[in-house]
Amino acid sequence: MGRPKALLALDGVTMVQRQLRLLRNVAGKVLVAGWPEDLSTAHLPDPLRKVPFWPDERVGQGPLGGIYSALKRSRTEYNIFVSCDMPFIRAEFLEYICRAALHTRADVTVPKSRNRRLNPVCAVYRRRALRAIRASLEAREYKISQFFSRVCCQIIPWREIARDGFPPTIFANINTPEDYELAKKHLSQERVDGQ
Repeated sequence: MGRPKALLALDGVTMVQRQLRLLRNVAGKVLVAGWPEDLSTAHLPDPLRKVPFWPDERVGQGPLGGIYSALKRSRTEYNIFVSCDMPFIRAEFLEYICRAALHTRADVTVPKSRNRRLNPVCAVYRRRALRAIRASLEAREYKISQFFSRVCCQIIPWREIARDGFPPTIFANINTPEDYELAKKHLSQERVDGQ
């Protein structure tokens, strides 16, 4: 994107603020993991500055490094992670995957999209997965799904997600300026349709 995605605004709210608001509907405590140490939080709105911003303990290891850092500091067994660049995730969906995680008691509970891709940055991780994540990082295996074979991983198939009423767009993310423009148009259209 050429700039931090977390600070891009959608409907006048930064993407990181959107996700924190969403997570507050589901979790007792929220924080931002993987925040770059060189990115100041001083210019963020006051309520956001009160949220813990944790930099990666192991810099340069991608989202898996962020998950590792957060789990290492977490005091709860079940932890839900949502990437800041997924603007169409809804609280109902996060509750849905949390219920699945508590039901299956898997180390990782991860949804699968319609195009059969796992969504490991919108998933529930248990603290007990830390050892397997650390082993992957030490082996320089930074792709999140590479450590799934080392733990009990519950995949929620797309057919179940769709059957329960969630649209395929729920997993759309923003990686390019074009994605960003499309997301703004989509959200604008949702506002018009909702009136």
